[in-house]
Amino acid sequence: MKQETIFLNGKIYTLDHNHTIVEGMLIKNGKIVALGKSEELIKMCGQDTEVVDLEGRTVLPSFTDCHVHLLGAGYGAMLIDAAEKSKEEILELVRKRVEKTEPGKWIIGIGWNQDFWENSTFPTKEELDAVSPHNPVKLIRYCGNAYWCNSLAIQLAGLQHEKEDGNAGKEFLLNEKGELQGTLVGEACRKIDAAIPAYDKQDIVTMLKAAEQNFFRHGITTIMDKGAGAESALGTDCGRKIINILKELYEKNELQLRTYEAIVGEDEFFDDCFANGAEIDRYDGRFTVRGIKLWSDGALGPRSAWISQDYKGQPGHHGNKKFENEELIALFKKADEKNLQIAVHTIGDASSKQVIDCYEQAFCDSMDKDRRFLVEHFHLPKEEDIDRLTQYHMINSTQFIQLSSDMEVLKEIINDELIQRVYPWRKILDKGGILTNGSDVPVDPTDPFPALYVAISRKSLGGVNCIEKPPYQSLSRLEAVRAYTINAAYSMFSEKNRGSLEEGKYADFIVIDQDYFTCPEEEIKEIKVLRTVLNGKTVYRQ
Repeated sequence: MKQETIFLNGKIYTLDHNHTIVEGMLIKNGKIVALGKSEELIKMCGQDTEVVDLEGRTVLPSFTDCHVHLLGAGYGAMLIDAAEKSKEEILELVRKRVEKTEPGKWIIGIGWNQDFWENSTFPTKEELDAVSPHNPVKLIRYCGNAYWCNSLAIQLAGLQHEKEDGNAGKEFLLNEKGELQGTLVGEACRKIDAAIPAYDKQDIVTMLKAAEQNFFRHGITTIMDKGAGAESALGTDCGRKIINILKELYEKNELQLRTYEAIVGEDEFFDDCFANGAEIDRYDGRFTVRGIKLWSDGALGPRSAWISQDYKGQPGHHGNKKFENEELIALFKKADEKNLQIAVHTIGDASSKQVIDCYEQAFCDSMDKDRRFLVEHFHLPKEEDIDRLTQYHMINSTQFIQLSSDMEVLKEIINDELIQRVYPWRKILDKGGILTNGSDVPVDPTDPFPALYVAISRKSLGGVNCIEKPPYQSLSRLEAVRAYTINAAYSMFSEKNRGSLEEGKYADFIVIDQDYFTCPEEEIKEIKVLRTVLNGKTVYRQ
């Protein structure tokens, strides 16, 4: 294989500090050695240089997805796809899967959302029992924070008597008879997961390789896995399994995707994993383990995000608080002592306040340390907490695409005052903050361009804004794409090597079928990736 390649006659958006646009790019040994006019770069080429004519097409730095669940991105193909389907359609899919499945084996699916059903009430175990009496069933809500299970699944997890322990209404929904309804949230879901036999090593390898190809197809060459050890249906000790299998695949050069791992912060694997400190940029910069992931609350859809006000129709219910302050502070300090990066899931305003309060208390004597603390989601913060986020140089790792689906349901969940605060991207940037973006796959699809459209237009994918009043929190095209590129690289301490197309950086870029910066706004969501290049090598081509 030729070690030197020149790309000519393109429109190459470098996304450097000056937003420079060039025609050509010379690559050697996986890195960019020169940028400029095509005719000038040709003079620098050797006799064996591979020449690629871009024919005027647009080039961007490849994308970094800052919030994925890596195994979830791969095992999705093995599960029932319940997304955007009615309850009746989902039940029919379960029934058909039962016909092909040995009795006693688990049936698993993902993507249901009761808010889009004709009757938006949470589903019941009896409905699943009718189509699957002899196979345990776990259907994951699209947010990942609630499960719909049948009676057999509940029984196998030892949960049938949990309502007697005082958890009912918090982790278990009850029917009018005071019995478990079949919808579970929070820690109850983890007990279901623990009851599922683990996938074997070959299954996991298959999932990882499938995930990699899916990312490449959408122009993503780097991912941040937010919570190795939190994957469903992988059995116990799955964090250790995933990390060890990833290392083996990279040793054999069977994976090319740049992977940045954050371990579940409460996992028993945590201490073992970081006994010798973080692992940074191993296997030619493709593998890093230096973070922990914590969850401070749930999600809005299942009414488990911790908010300061009542949920609509549920007087006195404010969602689920996962930690007391003392516990969270102790975990922050534990990670920081090992120089690990901390990422915390926080959606509700009460949860966001707690996370920033605990940051202040944990690090009041060392605020100048470059932690690049990641606040995941941050959907409903109060103004004063946005101020503190930016003051402490905390990074908001958001998910543009989730605003699209939320637009359809938030009016049914929370009051108008909270709605006007959702996803405050414009405020964060105006206050000097940093935004990065991710898909949260398998919660939402990986394709970056629909997500960019949502951030720029402040509309759902259907083209409407039905929740908030002007002025909207819209982003410019440059601001939005920086969240996927140079800002994303910064959030992983990698801005000197990736995130923009500059001399000395990795040659990670994409060729697309339209000019992202000049095409009509409505067409942004339709942009397709024609070629994905990682380390100077084409890893996907349409």
